[in-house]
Amino acid sequence: MRTATGLTIRNSLRRIPLTTAIGALALFLMASLAWDAWAARVHSPPVVDVAIGSSVCAGEMASPFSNSWQGLLSAHLKAFDPADTVVNLCGAANTGTMMPTGFSTPRCAINAGTTIPDPAHNITAALALHPNAIIMLGGQGNFILGGAPGAGGLCTPNTVASLESDIGTIVKTAAAAGVPLYMSSAGPSNSFDSSRLASATAVNRWMRSTYPGQYLNTDAVLDDGSGGLKAIYGGPDSHPNNAGHAAIFGVIQLSSLYKIR
Repeated sequence: MRTATGLTIRNSLRRIPLTTAIGALALFLMASLAWDAWAARVHSPPVVDVAIGSSVCAGEMASPFSNSWQGLLSAHLKAFDPADTVVNLCGAANTGTMMPTGFSTPRCAINAGTTIPDPAHNITAALALHPNAIIMLGGQGNFILGGAPGAGGLCTPNTVASLESDIGTIVKTAAAAGVPLYMSSAGPSNSFDSSRLASATAVNRWMRSTYPGQYLNTDAVLDDGSGGLKAIYGGPDSHPNNAGHAAIFGVIQLSSLYKIR
């Protein structure tokens, strides 16, 4: 009886430490995995997108800025991590000024200086921030229009081939650095005449077919059917209001740019 009891006691003593050890090990592993997941999130680089382009890119006519497409995208990113953001490098006049630093644009005879790459707002500046993605919104339409009103025009006439060459160089520069670049449509604009509308249509068709996964078809939601901005999205010329910026963000939400978040 004593032996049996002794064996029972000894066996129980053996079982308790083993059970406890297994439980402790399981808790340790669970805690370790949780720590690793937390540490990976905290110490991994934040999600940083960089926006380059013209006035629509900069959120013009959105009030306040949080209602711009940029503000809406930034809020989406920050919902996952406050460190995630969209860096605003908008301010380029056209595709020529977004070209890589040092790039030559000899084809322009009028106001040639306005197409010199802008080192504060071009693709080189964007890549220097080591972003997850670059969003090029606007600039193509400016070049199609021939520049800012009253400036005498930028590099007039602008050809579809010139625009496609610029966009292709910008995309290849980003791709060489391993960074995906997404581009919006050229326009719409209430300032497009029939010739400029034809150029915008051709450039948009080329971007859509050449870069199907990177093309943000903002024209499909903003265009009133005649090349102008829909009245519900309208501001002066081609600048969308809050509803227009929300529509642009809606296009981004349906793209692979949004889905990889």
